[in-house]
Amino acid sequence: TKDIFERPISISSNPLNWWATFSSNDYYEIIKEKSFIKLSASSLATLRDCSLKWFLERKAGATLLRHNSASIGSIIHAIAQGLTNDEIEPNINSLKQELDKVWFQLNFESEWLEKREFENTLEILQNLLNWHLKRSDKEILGAEVYFSFEIYFEEIDATAQVSGFIDRLDADVDNNSNI
Repeated sequence: TKDIFERPISISSNPLNWWATFSSNDYYEIIKEKSFIKLSASSLATLRDCSLKWFLERKAGATLLRHNSASIGSIIHAIAQGLTNDEIEPNINSLKQELDKVWFQLNFESEWLEKREFENTLEILQNLLNWHLKRSDKEILGAEVYFSFEIYFEEIDATAQVSGFIDRLDADVDNNSNI
């Protein structure tokens, strides 16, 4: 873009110079520089759903700050693991006690929002507890069970190692594993 005297106004105004405006083939080339890519299960889902988002978050470092919803999810996840590993008694008071230990660390924009989120989280924990108690016919094989496997992507000539943790691994009465 130029001013009325034909002088460049800004190099940044040229779309060719804008950050993260490139074709999908451009970032495949960057990925191919490493012939082996390490992925978590969640980043594999992001890559599947939107490869540009995966690239921007995982390779370009364009991540957003963690929101309370993500923190609440992590809290519920940790309580679920404690419930599965018999570290937390299977009753709502015990689950609420665990929630109370960490809830104060979250920041909310208003008191009513904090109250609503706390009540929603307690409802989720109650549903988790109900689900857990109904699974008495299952043998718990483990919580946070590590897994790892490789996938080859022919289109970009790269191999990805996918690894992560399975939230809960059960076996039913016929000894079939369930994830």
